[in-house]
Amino acid sequence: MDKHLLEKFLKGECSADEAARVQQWIDQNPQAFDEYLQGIWQEPVAELMPEAMEKAILQEAATWPGYQQAPQRWAVYRWLYWAAAAAVIIAFAAWWLLAPPPSSSSKQLAQSVIISVPAGKTTRYVLPDHSVVWLKANSRLVVDTQMYKQATRRVELIAGEAFFEVQKDPAHPFIVENGPVQTQVLGTSFSVQTGPAGETVKVTVATGKVAVSHQQKQLDILLPGKQISVKATTGAYTKSTVPRWLAAVWKENELQLNNAPFSELQLAMEQLYGIHLQTGSGAVAAQHYNIKLGRNTPVQEVIEVLALLDRHQYKKIDSVTWSLY
Repeated sequence: MDKHLLEKFLKGECSADEAARVQQWIDQNPQAFDEYLQGIWQEPVAELMPEAMEKAILQEAATWPGYQQAPQRWAVYRWLYWAAAAAVIIAFAAWWLLAPPPSSSSKQLAQSVIISVPAGKTTRYVLPDHSVVWLKANSRLVVDTQMYKQATRRVELIAGEAFFEVQKDPAHPFIVENGPVQTQVLGTSFSVQTGPAGETVKVTVATGKVAVSHQQKQLDILLPGKQISVKATTGAYTKSTVPRWLAAVWKENELQLNNAPFSELQLAMEQLYGIHLQTGSGAVAAQHYNIKLGRNTPVQEVIEVLALLDRHQYKKIDSVTWSLY
């Protein structure tokens, strides 16, 4: 089997035909695939895995069916090292290949991988149906590698934030699960943000429309520029109108504002630079802005340009607050 194709399979970047061919080869040659993975894990790497990451992976593994049946094998082959540049950890697939032959109840598990993004990274991942997901730092997503064979295309966002660009397929709805909260689409782009278990799940739509449910009960259907915040424990929710760019701005280096009111400028400054822009001037508050904002541009330079645009003054109030007047 072509190693390049195996790498694509583990990353979820194969086409449907390629994935089917690899899966057939794995079914016929499980030992060979096992040896291939062992070879990957034995390659020299730059530094030791951080202790916290190793502990988190082992705690996750301890909850999987079959882990107790083969603790010695897991101990031998568990991740001892990591590549400093790696943004993807394939955990479910590794457990399945090293555990005893799966029972019928664990076959579904064998199709899943966990994508885990470390701090300071943003990762683009192509799903088996050719949909694209962007994962923010410290995010974890469970993906069924055979989703193109299922009636529905399901992923589970365990933690963090993700932006989805979903391929249209009316016969196979795309569903993002966050515990009791589900977001269902046919083809659109939107973001989902979740925190620790029991906290709020936030869905923001950039294009198309999505249906958001709690415990299988539909709460609302969202159109572009709409955001819903759902309390996972109760299903209580609030809905608001936001700029469409808010769904994906965290993964972009630039943002173009077109005829944006001051309130939208304030939101953009907060999202890109982490600052609060305020004004006590009615003239400033009434302005609309056409400006391209670069994430890496120094904040003071941006403020200076904003002041020059309409001949206003500015001052720095504190480390996170600026004022236009």
